[in-house]
Amino acid sequence: MVLSPEKIHSIYQLSQIEQWAIRKIAQHLSLDRQTVRKYALRPVIEQKKRQRKSKLDPFRLLIQQWLDQDPKLSGQRILKRLRSMGYLGGHSILDTYLRQVRPRRPVQAFVRIELPAGEQFQVDWADCGQIDYGGTRRRLYAFGLVEAHSRLLYLEFTLWYAKTLWLPNRAMSTIAINQESCQCRSV
Repeated sequence: MVLSPEKIHSIYQLSQIEQWAIRKIAQHLSLDRQTVRKYALRPVIEQKKRQRKSKLDPFRLLIQQWLDQDPKLSGQRILKRLRSMGYLGGHSILDTYLRQVRPRRPVQAFVRIELPAGEQFQVDWADCGQIDYGGTRRRLYAFGLVEAHSRLLYLEFTLWYAKTLWLPNRAMSTIAINQESCQCRSV
């Protein structure tokens, strides 16, 4: 017989606090004396957990050997190997087991850096392939500059890669960042 937590609490309270006899509590609550005795001494409901055999149990040692050889072996590959050996279980039980066995990856911490407007830029060049220009095939390059504070993008296409010496200065001189509103304006 399973009792409600309220009834178990009543048994315990009458037994330990009110100091009633087991027989009196049993009559008062219309319960058997053995049931009252059981909960009067230990009011906590014990949940018995059944240990069931897992379909994965026969393969645990083999999985551990595979992981020792290759720690990055994916769950899908392990499942495929196990299926060829007669494993009938699903992938969820395997995934749960792998989470227990594999070491957890450390969480990577990072620090966000907030810079004032105009303080830092990221610059890059890109080769955009070839275009027809004046009857000839020419290479097209792109110069990109991103302001770190506002994420403003300045992009310029050019036919000469030799502009690397003066194009960043030109871009910096044509973009001014308003410190107050972080709005871009031409100079």
